[in-house]
Amino acid sequence: MIIITTDAELKAAKLPPELRTLLNQRRTMLDEYGLPLEEIAKFIVAQAADTLADIQTQLDMDTFEWVQDHGFAYEAPTIVSDDGYAVVLFADKSGIDPVLCQLLDSGSEADGVSYNDREQK
Repeated sequence: MIIITTDAELKAAKLPPELRTLLNQRRTMLDEYGLPLEEIAKFIVAQAADTLADIQTQLDMDTFEWVQDHGFAYEAPTIVSDDGYAVVLFADKSGIDPVLCQLLDSGSEADGVSYNDREQK
């Protein structure tokens, strides 16, 4: 799992090119708030060895706001505070945990996806 909380960590992260482009696009979108990344969001990039339980530990929430399927990766944000701070999960489709993949794939069809309900299936 790659956890990105600062702009320096984003710049230094070893990511596939398409995923790097997506994360950079999201960071650029957040620039309008004029805050450093650590004050507005945390990006979590799931790796092949990461399980759904690993992801849950980092998110500390039980739902995603929505899930977007980008073709090569999933994106699933969770708003964790009233000021809009978000934890955003990015999962490259190649080689991620099958349970996590199934959850994100089914979540790309509906809002408010709860992973607590699905981890047992």
